[in-house]
Amino acid sequence: MLADFNFLLPGILIAVQAAGIASSWLTRVCQGARLQPLCHALFLACLLLNGAATMAGIRLLGPFWLASAGTLGVMVVSAVCDFRPSPREFGVY
Repeated sequence: MLADFNFLLPGILIAVQAAGIASSWLTRVCQGARLQPLCHALFLACLLLNGAATMAGIRLLGPFWLASAGTLGVMVVSAVCDFRPSPREFGVY
């Protein structure tokens, strides 16, 4: 049964990765806005979906799971890093 849909798996994997990167960007753009909770929920859903795609890719797609793992890493870094300019001056802590 799964062999009939094998041609769809790479396309689904690419769509999951694109949704993950888009949700990371959207979460940063909506920071402080009224839609922030919705963007965070979307980001967490995409994070879970990308984690599941990484685990499924290990079993089903051979070496293509590495792209999903890389996207997962980019999503985590974009969630943790603060990209706003720092108000501090050099040498002042």
